[in-house]
Amino acid sequence: MKKGLFITLIVAVALMSTAAFSQTVGVGTTKGGFANQAGQSLSKVVSQKTGIQMRSQPFGGSSVYVPAVNAGKLEFGLENKLESLYAVTSTGIYPGRKHPNLRVVSATIPFRVAIYIKKIRRSNQSKTLKASECQAAGPHSVLFSP
Repeated sequence: MKKGLFITLIVAVALMSTAAFSQTVGVGTTKGGFANQAGQSLSKVVSQKTGIQMRSQPFGGSSVYVPAVNAGKLEFGLENKLESLYAVTSTGIYPGRKHPNLRVVSATIPFRVAIYIKKIRRSNQSKTLKASECQAAGPHSVLFSP
């Protein structure tokens, strides 16, 4: 399964110019947590399975390495769907800073997050929690499930 998640990225990297094969490429990640671990794993697989040396480069946050990728100073960056949308449309955490040179290479890992609440005892209250979309995250992001 892990191998399948990286195929798109490996193919994209392999299609880079022959000059890229002689150099090390970087993937921007956050300093800790999931993105850092994913970046290290991705770098390891690309380095082992291709002729390209990829290195994970931790930054203070995506708002630091996304502009570097946009400017061509860093080859790749790991970012979630919502932040990618913000970066390209100059909204959210990137107001007034459009990054038109970003391209999605791979939708690598679905990252689902659950929101928990205290159990509701009265049946009429539980009926008020109907499935609704989380508009900021997109039409397939359900905020509440009945």
